[in-house]
Amino acid sequence: MKTLLTNLTTGLVCISCASKKEKKGIMDLKIESHVDSVSYDIGLDLAMRLDLQYKVINEGTGQKPKPKDQVRIHFVGKLIDGSTFDSSYTRGEPEIFPVNRVVPGFSIGLQLMSPGAKYQLYIPGHLGYGSGDGPGGPMAFMIFQVELLEIIPSPEQVN
Repeated sequence: MKTLLTNLTTGLVCISCASKKEKKGIMDLKIESHVDSVSYDIGLDLAMRLDLQYKVINEGTGQKPKPKDQVRIHFVGKLIDGSTFDSSYTRGEPEIFPVNRVVPGFSIGLQLMSPGAKYQLYIPGHLGYGSGDGPGGPMAFMIFQVELLEIIPSPEQVN
């Protein structure tokens, strides 16, 4: 299997299949990691197995969406081989949906963003469709580029 390594100094994640020698060379690096919006530094190998990784392309401003909010976003979803499985850009219009009605990794990523932000989300299988039949099959690693256009507050927050 072809090794896929990205430049960790730019904030990207190593998506492994790396040799033992390559892994040894990168294990000393630390990356920023988020679980339930708590930030901490952990080793790369552990992060690859347990955590959502992301890269900030553009930072937004303002509030961050809550789980019950709806969001209007543009996105492209790809598998680790680079094949696109879904894209709002291809359909020509943004999607609107509740933050808590998508796979866990996507939901966690959205809650880190503010309107105007564009992130690249690296979602391991257990934070994606898990053992279910999602794009790429069970436990597929997914990469999303997401642009948060608008937060639509839940009806409970409006009243």
